[in-house]
Amino acid sequence: MEGGVRVPRPVKALSAVAVQTIACGTRHCIALARDGRVFTWGEGAEGQLGDGQFVARHTPQCVSDLRGKGVVAVCAGAAFSLALTGSDNLYAFGSNDKGQLGLGDTQGRFRPTLVKFLCGKQVCQVAAGDFHALARTRTGHMYSWGGNQSGQLGLGTKTDAVLAPTEVTSILETGRVRVCLPHSESVREGERVGGERERERERRRGTH
Repeated sequence: MEGGVRVPRPVKALSAVAVQTIACGTRHCIALARDGRVFTWGEGAEGQLGDGQFVARHTPQCVSDLRGKGVVAVCAGAAFSLALTGSDNLYAFGSNDKGQLGLGDTQGRFRPTLVKFLCGKQVCQVAAGDFHALARTRTGHMYSWGGNQSGQLGLGTKTDAVLAPTEVTSILETGRVRVCLPHSESVREGERVGGERERERERRRGTH
């Protein structure tokens, strides 16, 4: 795909769609409509558009394989996409060289594929970095998978990549947790604010 647009313009193909969420990878986008439809566009060479092909799309196209699945959340990595349904099922598609799809292998997928390792885990939130992903469950557990060159999976290992969702046991929490990327982080209720205040106090002490 060549060229670009330097100022915001309406995406005409979505003008009649009530868009709820948009996520962007390096060169592709994924949008979730309020009625559960999922649209993708941009570069598709790694299968990240989920349309069964490896070509770029210049306009948003509905991902037919996700119709009727009741998708409630989407996110995008560098060249892969994740879609979470209301029945707590996670679907992944796109590049998978670091196991970022969570399917137990490194084979890319060009259509949405169910992440069976998380079935029955009651996943309620997902987030994606460039080459890794995190998932939080309704029971307060967290799972991570994909690239781990800098320890971003939080598993305490130096393994270069983890191919399937693995529980992050070091943060079994007593309160509410959410996951945030691209810099992997789990935040317990109230800890983010408290942590920031403590760091600010340390900075001030260091200036005296």
